[in-house]
This record gives sequence, structure tokens and C-alpha cells, in this order.
Amino acid sequence: MINWIKYDPHSPPEFNHRYLVLDDENQLNTAILSISDNFGLAWWESRGLGYIGEVTHYCDINLPGEETE
Repeated sequence: MINWIKYDPHSPPEFNHRYLVLDDENQLNTAILSISDNFGLAWWESRGLGYIGEVTHYCDINLPGEETE
């Protein structure tokens, strides 16, 4: 089971960290949260494919080699 966290822009998760995100159309993406001059606080598709709007939920991704003990 995935432990989804409701996205709150007033209490965002860590910047420049990769997350699994769910948008308002129930589309899944991997994304990075960052601040830019043009968009302010925004989610960006982690493969460089662009802006992801209306993220509703996110969760941490545990990739191979990133395990913590």
C-alpha cells in the first residue's frame, strides 16, 4: 500500500527531492518540487518533460540504492 500525503502548498515537502505524485486527473508521475521565478512553487516532471499542475497527493519513492537503515 502506498502511504499518500495530501499536498499542502503552505507546508510543502522537501525541495529538489523526487516523489511519486498524483494529480487532479488521477495521473501518476515522478516529480520534483522546486521554486522558480516564473512559476513560484511548482512540481516538475522528473524526466524533464515539463510542469505538472494540480498535484493533490505525493509520496516518497524508495529507489534501489537509496535504502536507509
